[in-house]
Amino acid sequence: MLNSSLQKDRQICWENLRAAGVLTGDVPVENETDTSVQQAWYIRVMLGFSGWLGAVFLLGFVGIGFEFVMKHALLSITLGGEVCALAYVLLSLKNRNDFMQQFGLAVSMAGQGLVLIGLFKGLDRHPTLIALVMLALQLGLLIVMPNLIHRFLSGLGAVWALCYLLESRGVAPLSHGLIALLMCVVWWSPLQYRYQKIARPLAFALSFSLLCFEVFSVMHPLSFFVGQRSDRLPHDLAWIGTSLLNVALLGSTILLLQREAVALSHKLAIFSLGAMLLVAIGAYFMPGFAAALLLMMIAFAHGSRIMTGISVLAMLGFLSHFYYQLQMNLFDKSIVLAISALSLFALRSVMLRLFQITIEEQHV
Repeated sequence: MLNSSLQKDRQICWENLRAAGVLTGDVPVENETDTSVQQAWYIRVMLGFSGWLGAVFLLGFVGIGFEFVMKHALLSITLGGEVCALAYVLLSLKNRNDFMQQFGLAVSMAGQGLVLIGLFKGLDRHPTLIALVMLALQLGLLIVMPNLIHRFLSGLGAVWALCYLLESRGVAPLSHGLIALLMCVVWWSPLQYRYQKIARPLAFALSFSLLCFEVFSVMHPLSFFVGQRSDRLPHDLAWIGTSLLNVALLGSTILLLQREAVALSHKLAIFSLGAMLLVAIGAYFMPGFAAALLLMMIAFAHGSRIMTGISVLAMLGFLSHFYYQLQMNLFDKSIVLAISALSLFALRSVMLRLFQITIEEQHV
């Protein structure tokens, strides 16, 4: 009843627009994906949950029946590859709904788990090779799988494999710097618009991974996804990783100025680069702040409201953590807070006076 009423209203609206000369042709035919999108959100949630629940029970029964497979590395990898192929078939169906998409996603996760179990059983003494195989697998799934959520999760898996590779080579402190550089390359690359279905999930995966890395490093001094204390790792590598992050921050600032047609010799560009240079220096003493500012800049440049909100919350969290971790009494902390507030107000006044001509030119 509801669908027929919607179709009737849709037909009337289309005829009115066509009569006004706004549109031409007949009403587009709905496919199964459009019908699924028009369903109520709670129905879609239940369909997605039922897909995961059905996949868990099915794979549980299969796992019990083929328990011997997990004990052999080659059989586990082979079965995992076949399960991933089955997931590709499920996600490639034309008339797929939310149930089928979530079911295929759960099947793919199970297949990747089987492959990972087989790799650790067969190559337990070669962590570098395990990381390379998993990195290749995740990048392949990122390109092949026709599902947005799956591509995002594959991007996260590729980042995990990259960090595990760096850990196996003893250079784990470089992880956050390399992630920041890769994130900037993906976000600012012109190929992002040509291959948007692949590049956009990867860009969000890298952004989320960078934020998670900074949160974990601030809350507890552990290397990413590993569990070794950072003070046991080479101290110089941590500084190099932060330097790579600063390179990404300054590079993104320059690219944003060039996109806005602001010459590097302009006072706005000089002021912006000078401010970012101060932030880069502070990044060695305030972990997380530079990464949050980088995410905020990229989110603003690409119009992502969700990423902007997350980066603002992350920046407030990092600043609050740095403030409460200062080895000072409350009176000294209050003085620091007051001076910081007055400095920000003074900086705002200076910016309004320096760039008043620029603002007027933009309005003209």
